[in-house]
Amino acid sequence: MKKHLLAFFIILLISLGNAYGQISIISPAEGKWCNKQMLVIDTNDTSEYFYSLNGEDPKTSGFAYDGPVLIDLTGDVTLRIQKATGKEEKVIHYFVDPQNGENESYSYFINSFYDTGIINYTAGSTISIPYDLYYSIGLGSESYIPGTDIYLSQDSVFSRCLPCEIYDPVKKSKWRFVIKVFPQNYGSFSKYEVPFSITDWDTINFEDKDLIYKIDDEYWELPKTSRKLDRSVPHTISWQSLAYEMGNPIEYFELPAKPVLTKELNYDGSIILRLDGNSEYKMSILSQPDNEYQELFYNIGIDTFYGDSISGTLTVGVFFNSVFQGELECSYELNKRPPKTPVISATNKSFYSRDDVSLVISGKENCDLYYSISEPFLLTDNRETYNPESSIFADVQMKDFVKADSSQIDFNLKAEGEGACYYAIRAYSKDGENVSQTASYSVVIDKYNYYYCEDVLSDLPDGTADHPYNSFKQFLDVVNKGRFAKVMIRGQMHIPSGKNTLLSNCYFINQEDGEIIFAEDSLIEVKSSTLQIEDFTILQENISSSSKNNSLFKLENAILDLNKCQIGASFSKNGNLADAFNSSVYIKDSVIAVSAVKYASVISGSKTNIKAEKSIINATAATSVIFSINNGTVKANENSFKVTGQIGRIFECFAVTGTITKNDFKSELTNKNSSVAVYTDKKCNITISENEDYGF
Repeated sequence: MKKHLLAFFIILLISLGNAYGQISIISPAEGKWCNKQMLVIDTNDTSEYFYSLNGEDPKTSGFAYDGPVLIDLTGDVTLRIQKATGKEEKVIHYFVDPQNGENESYSYFINSFYDTGIINYTAGSTISIPYDLYYSIGLGSESYIPGTDIYLSQDSVFSRCLPCEIYDPVKKSKWRFVIKVFPQNYGSFSKYEVPFSITDWDTINFEDKDLIYKIDDEYWELPKTSRKLDRSVPHTISWQSLAYEMGNPIEYFELPAKPVLTKELNYDGSIILRLDGNSEYKMSILSQPDNEYQELFYNIGIDTFYGDSISGTLTVGVFFNSVFQGELECSYELNKRPPKTPVISATNKSFYSRDDVSLVISGKENCDLYYSISEPFLLTDNRETYNPESSIFADVQMKDFVKADSSQIDFNLKAEGEGACYYAIRAYSKDGENVSQTASYSVVIDKYNYYYCEDVLSDLPDGTADHPYNSFKQFLDVVNKGRFAKVMIRGQMHIPSGKNTLLSNCYFINQEDGEIIFAEDSLIEVKSSTLQIEDFTILQENISSSSKNNSLFKLENAILDLNKCQIGASFSKNGNLADAFNSSVYIKDSVIAVSAVKYASVISGSKTNIKAEKSIINATAATSVIFSINNGTVKANENSFKVTGQIGRIFECFAVTGTITKNDFKSELTNKNSSVAVYTDKKCNITISENEDYGF
């Protein structure tokens, strides 16, 4: 391999913070990579280097570095690099697990560098990094950028080696390769020979002692020493031979005034260096390691890829009519590296939150931070399970981006209304014209909607769709701390033994195959709250003869609302579906069957209001009653009631008002003499009409 890329190329390996004596490695880097790695050392200081690939001393059992080389190793690699002189050393540990992206849409791009570890690139052309990959380019990159087309201005004349990392965020795979940059345009190589040389612009050295010289209108002379000239004005240097020649020919060279090196920002973001003065001036850059000026350019372009940043001081050699005049320096800085994407830290780690959310957005220091927060978006369909990509959020309106007062800002997101509330937050950093990727965060703050599924086990059940509650106790402990909860239930909800007191308003919604299963001695006590159950099958487990439980629900200053439910309850001796005090019971479009050995009723209430519509309700026992009410109201319309046993009643009312209309009353009783469909005392005021009796 040659020590330089190509002898006629202008080579500029731009080092970031490469102090004298340090070893600057362009490639490889520590990490786990999916392709073999190139070894590229920044040899801008012309030092000699040795390297080893097994951790051994490079100077005794390694190789001499004479240019970029592919390290043909996989697995664990320990690379040691040393300078030929001195004690400086660099050790890099990395691992190669070969993967060429086979069967992936981007495999064509991976294969473009997979076998060689390098992509040859000509300024002005384009490298198309697939959109489903991310990339990081240059030394010191801070974050990955989504795949895009990257390119250099066609005016760029530098050759360089530049590292590039490629990342698949789905498979977590990384590749690293080197982009070897070549210029598109080459300068001229013509040189004009004159018998003098120029140093420091204004010092003229007379090289040929067999000539006499004249400067401007001065006399001819044979200079013994160098001359200083004022280069702010043009001059003419003439010469001729001391020896007599036919016609004694005279030659001359025009020295124009010293030009000014100007720096312009090109339309594509690159930098153009020009010489402001005589149009015959050209520039050249010192070629390493030859330490010579070679190609001559009218303009010099400086550029880098999007995602990289370069800066430094460039020394150019200035030529007029291909004669060296002196050197000019120009500092440059080209920053196309977007700032690091802001970090959004939230008190809530999942998509759902049960509490208000505190946020901290942190951008890069010394960069401007911009953020946007959506208007609170209320979610009304509580049967739906949402995630950050749900289509409903596509239309959420974001507020205009606001510039923060510092590189960090904190604020709170609060729930709105009594349902779920969605927020979206966006943030980016800006450094001059460079803009970071936009950070995103979204959350549903939901203090009211809960999910329950006993088939999903989670270490941290929080009642969210991703981490539903899987036991009634988990649910009850949390819900009782609030004032309202909608519970989406999938599969069975088992009510544990004993009294389970509900203190918060609850709405049970059947999300899928919902069943509520009571243990033989379990009870839900509803106190000063509402329990609404819709579209469920409610059953009681097989009871033993020793069971002492006589109700599934106990209501105290409460409301029980049963809609579209199928309910079956059996008791060993006496029992009812609900025992109510100073409460209300609403039954609609439901089927209910209650049975016991001695006495069974559906609702037994004191100071209780009962409303039943379009339902089928049966009671079976020696003594069977559908509704037994003492002080309260009743409204029953378009229902089918049936009692079975020895004696029975559909309604048993004491001091009750209301209406009972358009119902079917059925009985299968052995003692019909003591049985009536509707029993009322003298304190009742009930309108009874358009009902059909069967068996009474």
